[in-house]
Amino acid sequence: MEIQVVINDVKGKAETYAGQAQDVFKTSVEVAKKANGIFVGSMQTLAKTESAAAKDLYEAALTSFEKAKKAGVKAVANKPAEFVPNGKDRIVTAYSDSVKVVTKARTDLEKVFEKGFDTIQVQLGLKKPAPKKRATSTAKKAPAAKKAPAKKTAASKSTASTAKTTTKRTTSTAKKTAPKTTPSA
Repeated sequence: MEIQVVINDVKGKAETYAGQAQDVFKTSVEVAKKANGIFVGSMQTLAKTESAAAKDLYEAALTSFEKAKKAGVKAVANKPAEFVPNGKDRIVTAYSDSVKVVTKARTDLEKVFEKGFDTIQVQLGLKKPAPKKRATSTAKKAPAAKKAPAKKTAASKSTASTAKTTTKRTTSTAKKTAPKTTPSA
């Protein structure tokens, strides 16, 4: 009979672990899909930025070469700075755009992976789920109207004092009439 209990216990745990493994796998696939979308989108943006910059630089170099070809070797040798392609600003812009794209992709990937990792830890029971945030209303409540203090009349003062006196008398009478008990040996 004990063997059957052990078998049932193992079977129950195996089913639990199998369910957890399926949940972890599903979460992993979802995280991979999100990460892939971020990565592919970022790389496409980066490729477009860099190819546009390369195209602009090629056109600037081609224009500069044509200008140098028309001017001749002697003019280029005398004033070489005039024939250098104007592409410095475009290179700097492309570089800063690329850095922004890569930084944003890194940040987005970190968020996706952290969220996925936390979800997996919760699914495996290694971490407690984060408490759900309560929805707070952005509208402030109107302050309650202040009530004017009630004026005590002589009748209400005497009623309050009578109630206090009656309470004192009742408790003191109850103490006096309580039977005294002696400890028995």
